[in-house]
Amino acid sequence: NGGDPHNPIVWAKDPSSYSSDGFFIEFDDRTTQNDSPNFYVDGTSFFRINDTPNNVLPINTPTQFTLTFSSTSNAGAIFKNGISQTIETSGTPSSITNPSSDLVLGVNNGYNDAYLDGILDEFRISSVVRASNYIATAYTDDFDNANTFELGTEEVFVSGGAITGTNSMAFTN
Repeated sequence: NGGDPHNPIVWAKDPSSYSSDGFFIEFDDRTTQNDSPNFYVDGTSFFRINDTPNNVLPINTPTQFTLTFSSTSNAGAIFKNGISQTIETSGTPSSITNPSSDLVLGVNNGYNDAYLDGILDEFRISSVVRASNYIATAYTDDFDNANTFELGTEEVFVSGGAITGTNSMAFTN
C-alpha cells in the first residue's frame, strides 16, 4: 500500500475528503494505534474495536467481520467471527448519506491513494440491520453447513413492484 498505514476495505465517500457524506471502512496498520477496524459514517464520526490490528486481525488467519449501523437508533456494532465485539465511538454517528461518488473496494478512491494490504474474499451490503443471532448463524453456516436447515422465508426482493425471489433464513442444528 505504498507505506501508508491505512488499509481501506471499502470507500463510499467523495474522493477528495474523508469527512464528506457516505461511509468507509479501514484497518489502520499502525500497531501503536488501537483503532481497527474503523467504520466512518457521514462526516468524521466513527466506531471501532479498541485493539491493535494484530490482535483484531491475526496474520494468516481467515477472519469474518460484520459491521452494522442503524441511522434510526444511531447504533453501530462490529462482530468478529459471529461474536459481538466491544466498540468505542468517536463523535455522534447518525446517518449514512448516499455519496455522489462510486463505491470502491480496496482503495480509498484518491483521498491519499492507500490500498488494501490483504485479501478480501467476500463483501456484502444490506439495507437491513441484522440481529446478532442472525450474524452468528450466518458465520456458523459459512464454516459448517452440514448441520443447517431452512426455516422459511426471511425477505422478499422486489424489482419494479414485482416479486423476483425470496431468501430463506438458515439455522444451525
